[in-house]
Amino acid sequence: MDSILFYINKFSKDTKFKKFFKNHKEAYDSVITKWQSEVEEVFDYAWYSDFYGKDMKGKYHVVIAMSNGNNHYGPKLKIGDNIEEPYAILGYACGENNEIPPFYWYKGLVLHEFNHSFANSVVLNYDTMVWNAICDKIFKLTFGSMRLQAYGNGGTILDESLVRAVSIIYMMDHNEDIERIENTIFYEVSLNYFWMPELINSLKYYMANRDKYPDLQSFAPKLIEFIDPIIDMQMERVNGCFK
Repeated sequence: MDSILFYINKFSKDTKFKKFFKNHKEAYDSVITKWQSEVEEVFDYAWYSDFYGKDMKGKYHVVIAMSNGNNHYGPKLKIGDNIEEPYAILGYACGENNEIPPFYWYKGLVLHEFNHSFANSVVLNYDTMVWNAICDKIFKLTFGSMRLQAYGNGGTILDESLVRAVSIIYMMDHNEDIERIENTIFYEVSLNYFWMPELINSLKYYMANRDKYPDLQSFAPKLIEFIDPIIDMQMERVNGCFK
């Protein structure tokens, strides 16, 4: 850690970063103001804990990464044994003549990236043999299109599909425009998440039966029951070519 801090301080000094930051502070302040008025004031952070049945006990952090290009990330920071803090790191850039793009474009990304802090553990903590079997099938059926999206194994693909499905459930739960929700589902299917409708319906079943399933982790076996048949049907279509 000491060596990292040394090089960070050296970089700051060598690049005259304080002067650079001061020269661009007006743009940074404009971005923060726009974020607060367009997203922060209406974003429902409490929904995650309610939906997943898991309280992170920490703060939610949005990092508007204006030097990060078009990449976005959803890590979390673990503090001690009981506290976790989700992050949504958003690649964001001003347009020509320093125009500030509208943040409503980014609301879905914030929703998506925070989901990773919760959904990843559902995938990782489930029965390994069952999970690996379905992940292998998913990868065989989708590897061409998913590699183009930088998803290189079945576990990552299944995790990503859960994140996207929960994001759609959030949209439904917050009465967002029906046409927009429908277009989002069609878009996900077009990206080869062909099991997306079944996955969404499984999550709706979960929400309607929270007396049986106190958290999403306890629902994982049922989730597999919903999506496995559609995946097996696709496998059978391919295997049918050899009968």
